[in-house]
Amino acid sequence: MDEIVFRQALKEKGVFCGWHHWGLINGKFIEPATNPGCSMESACKNSRRFIGHQDNNGEDIYAGAILRCKRTKRFKGVFTGSAWEYPEPEIFYANSVIEWWDSPTHIGYRLKDQNGKHMKFQPSHIRAMQMEVIGSTDETPELLHSEGTRG
Repeated sequence: MDEIVFRQALKEKGVFCGWHHWGLINGKFIEPATNPGCSMESACKNSRRFIGHQDNNGEDIYAGAILRCKRTKRFKGVFTGSAWEYPEPEIFYANSVIEWWDSPTHIGYRLKDQNGKHMKFQPSHIRAMQMEVIGSTDETPELLHSEGTRG
């Protein structure tokens, strides 16, 4: 039986204090956590689904995860009169968040970087881009806007 796993951000007075995993886990249904005055609908809205893949370190990737990703900036070639010359691409690391994407042309996950640019997520990106979970939008949202490094 396939598992459907979510993790729910637990907050006390608006401050993150941990995760509650719920869904269909090991053949049993575990309910979302609710606090007094918190509806089931609200608990579900604060939950993030496991996307079915792990990062380069073996950590589960959930929607809302902030990933450190290797990126390449390619430059246009220059014609020197007899041949095209291409400068070496620039390698850098940037932080992106993985999110659910539902549009008229695509349903699935996408990466959104700190500049708001989107890229369709494919499982092959995990290894090629050396993806590493460094936080989440619930726990450490400031990491999305931190500077990447040159590499």
